[in-house]
Amino acid sequence: MWVGIISGLLAAFGQSSSYLFSRHFVVRFGSPIHLIIYAQVLMGGMALLIFPWVIDRTTFADTAFVRPLILTALFYLLGQGCFFTAIKEIEASRLSSLLGLKLPVLALINVVFLHLGVNLWQWAAVLLCAAAAMMMNWSGGRITWKAAWWVIVCCICYSLSDIFGRELILVLPGHNLAGRALAGTAMTYLLLGVIALPVLFTVKRSVRAVAAAFPYAVSWFVAMLFLFGCFAAIGTVFGNIVQSTRGIISIVMAVMLGRAGISHLEQHASRKMMWRRVAAAVLMLTAIVLYTLAGNKW
Repeated sequence: MWVGIISGLLAAFGQSSSYLFSRHFVVRFGSPIHLIIYAQVLMGGMALLIFPWVIDRTTFADTAFVRPLILTALFYLLGQGCFFTAIKEIEASRLSSLLGLKLPVLALINVVFLHLGVNLWQWAAVLLCAAAAMMMNWSGGRITWKAAWWVIVCCICYSLSDIFGRELILVLPGHNLAGRALAGTAMTYLLLGVIALPVLFTVKRSVRAVAAAFPYAVSWFVAMLFLFGCFAAIGTVFGNIVQSTRGIISIVMAVMLGRAGISHLEQHASRKMMWRRVAAAVLMLTAIVLYTLAGNKW
């Protein structure tokens, strides 16, 4: 169990680090589109390296994986675009916690489109999540409507990517969940890399910009590998709960960066504001735990 928990925490740490690296890129170079292109090509190369080790020989015997693969990649790409646009205006520590708003989005998708039931405890978790988002809004400069819009669309796209990603994993051959998840991830990022590669030659390229995108690509991709190791060891339910600590980890990183005077990544916040962010992140984590456990009839 401890191996799974540590893997989940490392995944959360990797994601929190990637948020900071992405903010560094967009603040320095000002182009979320360039970051998407560079990062997808780099991660496509990483996916290609592990591809032979995670793909089952019978994977391509059936074409059932094509639809969920394309939709997973499409909504992930749209979500990344919204995320990188939002992070130009919101500190990584706040945005990391606000991604917990996927909860109400998933609840609405389950009820309206998938016709799945959401019980009373899960609706309570949704309300806790909304309260945490409002508290996060009061934990510093007010979040603009424009930034809030990008966050909401980002959560919608990420949620749809998760839904089709789950469908992709279910249709892939193999008895091991973690193995199928790794295969689905490798296929998704390889597809994104193939799509991004020709686009790379149509935009103005910079060695410094590619170098700045590299830490984001590595930290995100490695985080995904740790995440699937976490799922294999302790399951997806407990794994998602452990991974959701990324909001708190991001705030700890923000405190360290603020004290180091690195203001272009995280603006210095007063102790009162920082404690508000911590309280909001803990409330968001509580909502995620409650929603997940209630959905699994704990």
